[in-house]
Amino acid sequence: SGKSLLAKIAMAISSGSTNQPTATNASSEELAKQVTGLMQSGRRFLLLDNIGHTQTLGGHTLDALITSEQWSQRLLGGNSVFSAPNRLMVMATGNNVRLAGDMLRRVICTYLDPEQERPDQRAGFRFPDILRYVVANRPQLVHAVLTILRAYLAAGRPAKAPTLGTFYDWSTWVREPILWLAEQDIAETQERLRDSGDERLAAWRVFLESWRAKWHGMRVATVEAHTAVTVSVSAEDFAMCESLEQFTAKLSTRALGYIFRSWEGRIVGGLRMRKAGRGRKGTEWIVEQA
Repeated sequence: SGKSLLAKIAMAISSGSTNQPTATNASSEELAKQVTGLMQSGRRFLLLDNIGHTQTLGGHTLDALITSEQWSQRLLGGNSVFSAPNRLMVMATGNNVRLAGDMLRRVICTYLDPEQERPDQRAGFRFPDILRYVVANRPQLVHAVLTILRAYLAAGRPAKAPTLGTFYDWSTWVREPILWLAEQDIAETQERLRDSGDERLAAWRVFLESWRAKWHGMRVATVEAHTAVTVSVSAEDFAMCESLEQFTAKLSTRALGYIFRSWEGRIVGGLRMRKAGRGRKGTEWIVEQA
């Protein structure tokens, strides 16, 4: 639908060049090397292009890269460390990309849907060769962006939006001017991501809702929960068992306890699990309204 083209347009407006390297959504270690290479060569963009349906977007390298102001990486073949201010703009493209872990709060998502079977055969565009147009008219485009910012300042910065954690400057100079100009909050795309982007988050929501429907406010021991999800005699048991498959391939009592401890206190869908103490059968848990 033009997702890679859209990313290249953003890079061309910013840099004036369409010749920008792309990286792969590799392992965190390999991605860290690619990021260091981009920074050493003075590049300003990281484009993870065409993420496959078997991949997820995320990991500790991307998490750190997006939120850190300084990037440090030990260089190969020695103990020297490369360190530089982090100025990379990170973009990723793919079809219905799945997000991992903490990437949800770090991502603004653009959805492109031409509602056509063969979008590559579309015609009638105002600028058929839009990349060439962008490069040729870059001064006017940059001027337009700066005019938006200046107009927002001249208006007294009237639009205020809740600041996304650790993204104060971005909220001030990108999110708020667009909210003022277009009366649309680009961070609202995170709501859709929360519903569908993280499969484990969605699975945990189902698990909590099913637990609540089965046991209400009762205290339940880990071993009792294990019996329910492995024997599976009710609809709630089946739902809990199915949702837990997102977390572990082997539903042992030990694995279940580990999952409960990992997610304890996290609010999902208005519910949270917390430790209720120890009973006759061991550690007991309760799911309650947050």
